[in-house]
Amino acid sequence: MNTIAGNTTFADQGKDLMNKATKKIQGGLQDAMSLAEEAGNQLSSKAQAVAKQGRDMADAAIEQVRDSAADLSHNLIKYTKKNPGKALLMAAATGALLAAIIVALTPSRD
Repeated sequence: MNTIAGNTTFADQGKDLMNKATKKIQGGLQDAMSLAEEAGNQLSSKAQAVAKQGRDMADAAIEQVRDSAADLSHNLIKYTKKNPGKALLMAAATGALLAAIIVALTPSRD
């Protein structure tokens, strides 16, 4: 006997069950995809926030270096104006030291 509950065959009931299961699986997959997309968006915004924080920290560090260099330059100019002889001797000694280092590090051409 092929009929169960009227004219519906066992095969038809199996198809109906498969269709329902397929719809539930598709719905579950769509939910999972939506959740994954939402999680990706949240991670993306967090990554952007971390990147912005890193840029802000780098900008602050660069600004601090600029300020320090400006202060050093200003102090060097003041010292040179007060002590021109010492400044000239220090510059000559520094130049001689750099020349000696360059000569020592340059390979000979022999």
